[in-house]
Amino acid sequence: MGRLRANKLTVLAAAAVVAGGVGVIAAPLAVGVEAGSSRQRLKAVRLPVPGSIAALDRCDFAWSPALLQTLHIYETQELAVYEVRRQQVPRDEAMEIAGRLGERPTEQELSALPAIASEGLPYEFARGDFTLRVYSDGNVTANWADRIPGSAEDGAAAKALPDQEVRSIAEQFGAESGLLSTDFEYEGVRPQLIRHSTEPETGAMREQVLGWSTVFVRHFNGLPAGHISIRVNGQAEVYSVVRNARNVAALGDYPMLSPEEARVALHSPTSRVAGIDPRGGDCTAVIEKIELSYYEGPAGWTTATLQPVYAFEGIAHYESGWTHEFTALVPAVRPEYIEPVVPPVPGG
Repeated sequence: MGRLRANKLTVLAAAAVVAGGVGVIAAPLAVGVEAGSSRQRLKAVRLPVPGSIAALDRCDFAWSPALLQTLHIYETQELAVYEVRRQQVPRDEAMEIAGRLGERPTEQELSALPAIASEGLPYEFARGDFTLRVYSDGNVTANWADRIPGSAEDGAAAKALPDQEVRSIAEQFGAESGLLSTDFEYEGVRPQLIRHSTEPETGAMREQVLGWSTVFVRHFNGLPAGHISIRVNGQAEVYSVVRNARNVAALGDYPMLSPEEARVALHSPTSRVAGIDPRGGDCTAVIEKIELSYYEGPAGWTTATLQPVYAFEGIAHYESGWTHEFTALVPAVRPEYIEPVVPPVPGG
């Protein structure tokens, strides 16, 4: 059977959101940090609730031959870990962002708003079809519901914008809004919303891109560490903005798992694996891609630290001949530096 293809970032993000619940990784009891170490133990990085752990017992993970030849470039002894900084969001800060987005509140609207966000909650501002959330850790989401494409009328009016035009719109909007600072680098333009239809005469399937996402990535120590996504519709309007790049301060350098140790950890409760079907029977899951990055999670999650995480993707080959894509996350900080926690309930 053919391979099921999906964008890696989409799969991992979907795993985080569709899971519904949120879990923290289960770390084995620490065997002890070396004597005299000044490193404090870290709270476990917050990852999606796992799927079926039982399915992993019937699956062996292996490197693809091509990837095996390049694993050495991912070897690193230590990497910095960052503490997420939070503050209750004051009204003036949130409304300044609203103004830069072209949604400056009236005096009457201001007088009805609280002076500061409630502890642990984002500052929210809504007017008509516009909604803004400014989070205590610096993340921001903004949406214009009336600009989100999806109807047949949208499809008729939408233009097929070239990537360069989408990028130009996003960069101008990011600069004017002040959300796109110089520490973010352009990564690419991706289809964000696609409408599927059937040709009435031939019955052939047709895809029409109605919205695009321009992604800009922040890097720490050469690794991805958050992003900004500016989404544009076929009328060349920005309909959504997501800043998922938390405010942080360095905690210090921590020892890392090697790629091989991370592969072995795929069978442990510390991992998050999506796409291994418990109904498929025995399988060999071949890892075809590896990435080491700082894991942010969804913009609205509360997390204590920004830590490196291995992201794997590949193809699970079942004994029946069926194949299926899988993705996985494995925390990269060595487990003896992580506070032990209660394992989350699979699928819960």
